[in-house]
Amino acid sequence: MLLTLSTSLRNPNEGIDQLMQLLTQFRDRISQGFNHELQDLVLKLELFSSLETVLLDEKCADRACEQVGMAVAALIQFNNDVFVGQVMMSPTARALVSMGYVHLVEVLCSLIRSIRSPLVDENESNGEIPKVMALLNSRDLQLQVLALEYVFKIGYFGRKKVVDVVVKTMLVKSGTGAGTAMGAWHKLCAEKVVRSLHRRVEGKNRTLQRRCLVL
Repeated sequence: MLLTLSTSLRNPNEGIDQLMQLLTQFRDRISQGFNHELQDLVLKLELFSSLETVLLDEKCADRACEQVGMAVAALIQFNNDVFVGQVMMSPTARALVSMGYVHLVEVLCSLIRSIRSPLVDENESNGEIPKVMALLNSRDLQLQVLALEYVFKIGYFGRKKVVDVVVKTMLVKSGTGAGTAMGAWHKLCAEKVVRSLHRRVEGKNRTLQRRCLVL
């Protein structure tokens, strides 16, 4: 199956239905848990690079890009140690942000859950956080919800410097739109992010206290 997938990824617009089926089978297979032989074959076939090439191909069908994004997220869960580095050294996250598809923003949230602060820092340095935050203004309710989830992830995993920028941006937007539904929405988002940051700090303090008691 992996050999067929590797071949299909080289020509994604030829036999798109077969590619979709193969990507689904691939995700199902690697979601069953870690397997050394499977990982060796994935690396030997350079499947991550092939997936990334499809994701960056502007001519590729939207539904194929979404499936590829989900396959990348599944690879991270399959073996975080091996595939996180490939994500961090590639333009994958930027591609997910620029497309703004529902499933791809969902994938981005999944990657932040797995990679945490290093990916948040990468998003911040590449100027991607404001682009995702802009989706809070989307007319698509699903995109709004996913953008809010992304902002929550920033609040929980991001460094305080990054979180402060996010909160200030949303408070400015809420002030600009004062008295409007969108202004209230941004204010609510900012408040939730602040609470998320506080929960993280409290959690770290409790952990530190427990360690001190053990010592």
